[in-house]
Amino acid sequence: MAHPEEPTLPEDTGQRKNKNMEELMKMIVRRTVLAVCTLVLALILPAAASAACTGFDDVPESADCYESVMYLAECEIAAGTGNDCFSPEQFITVEQWAVMLCRAYGVETIGDNWQDVGRSSVVEAYRQGWLNETALSAPRSPMCRSVLVESAFAAADVPVYDSTLYEGGTSLSTADNILRAGRELGLCSDDADTNALVTRGDAAIILHVVLTQSFRIEEPPVPVTLVNAAGVNVNDFLLELRKLPEQVLDAFNAAGWTYRIDFDYISELSNRLNMSCIGATNYSRKTIYISEASATLHEFGHFLDWTLGFPAEHEQLFRAEAAAAPLRNYAKTNAREYFADCFAYWVKYAENANAISLLQECAPMTYRYMEDLMRIAN
Repeated sequence: MAHPEEPTLPEDTGQRKNKNMEELMKMIVRRTVLAVCTLVLALILPAAASAACTGFDDVPESADCYESVMYLAECEIAAGTGNDCFSPEQFITVEQWAVMLCRAYGVETIGDNWQDVGRSSVVEAYRQGWLNETALSAPRSPMCRSVLVESAFAAADVPVYDSTLYEGGTSLSTADNILRAGRELGLCSDDADTNALVTRGDAAIILHVVLTQSFRIEEPPVPVTLVNAAGVNVNDFLLELRKLPEQVLDAFNAAGWTYRIDFDYISELSNRLNMSCIGATNYSRKTIYISEASATLHEFGHFLDWTLGFPAEHEQLFRAEAAAAPLRNYAKTNAREYFADCFAYWVKYAENANAISLLQECAPMTYRYMEDLMRIAN
């Protein structure tokens, strides 16, 4: 007699048979699906691997640029020059470089053919600040090393500072300064020529390195409290600050002032005043606002005027000599602008005997005042 908690034998036997059949069918289906998937993958993977690793006929594995070219090709940044060739020994053109940059950094271009895509890429690269205006007029010209490395730095947001901003640094041309940074970061050999044309293979190596490595640039010392609200390369601004007399910079710091690169502030000020501004001095905030480095000296002239307590003598000099002074028209609007421009003029042309002589000739009282003042400041 069966126990109440157990199934009877006939019922148990039937359930086990049904369950076994279900398991058998599931196993058959699983094995069939697995076999089909294996077959499909066996057909697909070799073709995909072959497509990804084919490379270019003229870039053997022994080539210095092989790894870089393969990386760019696999990332769909470089597609070669046709007929399974990359042409690594050909000089790269502005247009070809622009196409690679736009693909590398995801910048959209337009065009159904190479000519249109190339033209669009040059325009977009220029808009991004990666190429200069010359690129627009000569898109098919070859690129020299300093120009290409500078473009690569710009695209990767790698700042390059003038060598004179570092202790013991000597003055270099823009091109030499670019290659100096390139050598320090391993993008150029020690004997690299700034004007040497760059091959497609070398360009691939440079772009590959820039895309796959992180660069740490040593920032030069900053002589004042500087706020870079605009997030731009501060090189040009530091060069302007470097021109200022040390005592003026010391006074700026001692008074708790700030030098602020702020495009938004200057834009709002320009709209409010209905005039184009590139700098402003806010005495209550003790802040110099700048949007262009070239306004630095003039704005520090306003700071110096504030430091001196806005002397009445500045008004007298303005009334007596502003009209004849060799300054821009804006400097002749009022005494404060006149003094600020006189200061900027003196600092800028301190080593230019002709310019200083012109000020002495046209505004002799202003000349004597600035000479005495700057002698003290220096």
